[in-house]
Amino acid sequence: MTLEQKIEGLLLVSTKPVSVKKLALLTESKVEDIEKALAFLKEEYSAEKHGIVLLCNQQGYPLRWEVV
Repeated sequence: MTLEQKIEGLLLVSTKPVSVKKLALLTESKVEDIEKALAFLKEEYSAEKHGIVLLCNQQGYPLRWEVV
């Protein structure tokens, strides 16, 4: 399983935003690797073919569904 897949799974099951530090702890990864994976996921989700949006706020990263 890739780091991106692990992050995606964690964000999908979380009811609250998850911080980068928490994602790093849960996946046993470096913060820098989490940031790169989140940037990749954000780019993937930004394509018009997806109904998922990756947001960033003060609490962390929530995934949100978007009707397209």
